[in-house]
Amino acid sequence: MLRSHVRVMLGFVAIIGFACQDDQEDKKKITVSTSLRSTGNLAIEPTESSFRLLQTSGFIANSNVTVTAFEIPIGRINLTAGDTGSGYTEASPNFYTCPGTTNDDCMVDVINTSIEDLLADYVSGALSVEFPEAKTYTGTSVELCAEGQGGEGTSFQARITASAILGDTTYYTNATTGVSVTGPAEATEITMACMGRNTDLVNPVEIAPETAVDLTFWAEPAGAVLITNDPVYINANCTSDTAGTVAFCATSPFFFGTTVAGDASSEDYLLEVTTTPSTAPNASYADMLATVVFNADGVAFGGSLKQVYTNAANQRKLMHGPLFSFDAIEATDDSLTFKYGQEDGSKMTIIDSLPRSATGTGITISELVDETVELSSTKL
Repeated sequence: MLRSHVRVMLGFVAIIGFACQDDQEDKKKITVSTSLRSTGNLAIEPTESSFRLLQTSGFIANSNVTVTAFEIPIGRINLTAGDTGSGYTEASPNFYTCPGTTNDDCMVDVINTSIEDLLADYVSGALSVEFPEAKTYTGTSVELCAEGQGGEGTSFQARITASAILGDTTYYTNATTGVSVTGPAEATEITMACMGRNTDLVNPVEIAPETAVDLTFWAEPAGAVLITNDPVYINANCTSDTAGTVAFCATSPFFFGTTVAGDASSEDYLLEVTTTPSTAPNASYADMLATVVFNADGVAFGGSLKQVYTNAANQRKLMHGPLFSFDAIEATDDSLTFKYGQEDGSKMTIIDSLPRSATGTGITISELVDETVELSSTKL
């Protein structure tokens, strides 16, 4: 089932060079179109086993959250080269730079805000982007926080509006108390780290003087917010109720870049654990939600994996985190294979041959510690 998309536009605006008397200088410049859209939010109905877990467990973490607003400061957007597995060694000139000097100036709602012609408003319709020589770029980068506000140990206040079920109670973000059992949900602030989201391009792109590029980023916010009553999870990246017993926690969403113009589409799969290692502490794992984003040509250019429900007493997070992105998705008409980059530049298969049919069984996933977990899948 293809999900309907809530679009976030950072203006399909060409960034063009200023008029220049020197023709040689003009030839160094390129025309760039940069936009940001969103795959939207998807909260799924709990399965019978998951719902029973939510009802009976003491400590729970639930990433099946309905997020209606997710505001974060986007500082700059560019292309990258020299992927190291955990970063990059080279970056292009910025295709987008926040026009403000503070994080509040740079806030963008990656769920549903429509921002038309932001770049044109900033630069009066023109910006010089120079490429003195041809260069091939293999990845994309979206940096959070305004220029001069980032760096190691720095943070910002995200503004998040969300609701979620925990046990038999629905909780809402609240502007005054942080978390409330009374709706509707209101915007509340959650501290998040200034950081970059870097992903590979499916097809490397060569940028040269006197050429043009259409660069579209798709934000994937699903799974970036969780609710929990587990004190192990509640930390500085959360907003809790007045008693400090229930909290919404968040990390930054993923951004997948493509140079193929046109609308993207996405596919979502609920992955339920069927067979796990029998030895502690890995007796069981959380069910997960897998999302794959396809460009207008039908090529997969991004994917993520989110834990849905975790009972801290007897389930652990797969791959040591509630949210995970993939550097490469190999898609055929029948299946999807999820791969993750290593420090040496190689790609490790994490999920092998996930069927694109309505249901699937016997799917294997690597847990990155030489273990294998089997799952069944349901296409949503």
